[in-house]
Amino acid sequence: MSFFKLFPWMAVPVVIYNILALGGLAFSSVEAIRLRLDTDFLTIPVSSNASWNVTPGHALICCAVIMLFIEFMKSRSISSINVMSHGSSIFILVVSIVEFLIFPAFATSVFFLIVLMCLMDVVSRLTLLSAFLKSSGD
Repeated sequence: MSFFKLFPWMAVPVVIYNILALGGLAFSSVEAIRLRLDTDFLTIPVSSNASWNVTPGHALICCAVIMLFIEFMKSRSISSINVMSHGSSIFILVVSIVEFLIFPAFATSVFFLIVLMCLMDVVSRLTLLSAFLKSSGD
C-alpha cells in the first residue's frame, strides 16, 4: 500500500512519452515524433457505422488523465509518505518542463498536455497542503 502512495504516477506517461520520443534514436525530430504519435494504431467500430481511430498520442493523454486522477485520490490526506510523494511529483514536473523546453522531440501538444497535468498535480497538492496547515493552525 505504501508503494501506491509513494510512487509518482504521473511519471508513467512521462516515461512512456520518453520511450516513444527517443524510440532508439538519441534525438528524434519533431516531425518523427508527431508521425509516431498521430499514426492510427487501433480502429474501433462504433454503433453509428463510423470508426473511432485511436493514436498513440490519444492513448497517452488518456493514460495521463487516469494517472492524474490516481494522484488526486492519493493526495486526500497529509502524511510523511504524501510529502515525499509530493517531492517526487515536483521532480517529475521539473524534468518534464526541461524536456519540453530543451529537446525538439518533446515540443508537441501531447507532451505539453502531460506537462500541464504534472503542473496540476503539483498545484493541487500545494493547495491541499496549505489548506491543511491553515486549518491545523486555527
